[in-house]
Amino acid sequence: MKKKWMIGTGIGIGAVMLLASGLSASAGTSGYEAYKDALKQSGSITSIAGAASFQLTDNGATLFSASTTFKGDKANGAGSASVQMTNGKESKSMNVYHQGGQTVLKKGDSEIYQVIEDDGEESGDKVAREEHAMHGKHAELAENVIDTLVGQLRNQVTLTEGKDGGKQVALHLNSAQIPAPVQAIGSFLATAAAEHHDEMNEANRETGTAHELDVELPELVDDVRVTAINLDAGIDKDNYLTGQTAEIVVSGKDASGKSHELKVELALDVTDREQVVPDTVDLTGKQVETVQPDDAEHHGHGW
Repeated sequence: MKKKWMIGTGIGIGAVMLLASGLSASAGTSGYEAYKDALKQSGSITSIAGAASFQLTDNGATLFSASTTFKGDKANGAGSASVQMTNGKESKSMNVYHQGGQTVLKKGDSEIYQVIEDDGEESGDKVAREEHAMHGKHAELAENVIDTLVGQLRNQVTLTEGKDGGKQVALHLNSAQIPAPVQAIGSFLATAAAEHHDEMNEANRETGTAHELDVELPELVDDVRVTAINLDAGIDKDNYLTGQTAEIVVSGKDASGKSHELKVELALDVTDREQVVPDTVDLTGKQVETVQPDDAEHHGHGW
């Protein structure tokens, strides 16, 4: 269960890291190397605290947004996060804790603490080793694939040296600068995302999943194209990533012929590293509901 929770609660952060690591592969040699070195060094951090946000808009109107503050301690397999979400019509929040071999969830509008025990199938050490190995394989694969797709854009990335010894890496692409393979992938993902959200919305209504919100994502069927990709990343004087922002804009028409401009914005800020102690919750005297790992996964509590 710990692996599922760690992967799930980090999805927003992981999205930023994946996008940034992929797009940065199109950097010029100095920019790419600087970012890659910082990414590798940041991956060695044993504990971290920060904030992340996600926003999806359609023609300027917010369809969904989420924000979180988090603390993670890889060495001790512990973490905590506070999450807020809104679809423009309703809002929900949740606190998440991973402590003592348990995942504890508390919805903002409830006094009940849901406790999910680790399934015990894998030891923490084994999980950590597997996750480290998988991360290395995925990072190498992503680097090779993106290098091939957008290798011709290496000189489009800027690398700026800061007065304090830090660096700024930036990649800003308009529609004409985005290679055809990336355009094709972006168009496919935009179309598939609408279908996936329809399925998720229906599943949430059937199962009563508490932390999900319906998202009215338009299905683009004609003239679908990626019109902008923007990435900015900061690296401090000690060669650690301090924050990243990413933006992807996709335009197209739905089945009725209406034009849409979908914009996805992601942001990550690292506020502290090393010596970070995640928050914990004392369940003494609290209303507690025990959830089996299989039930949690089936009902969406695995994030």
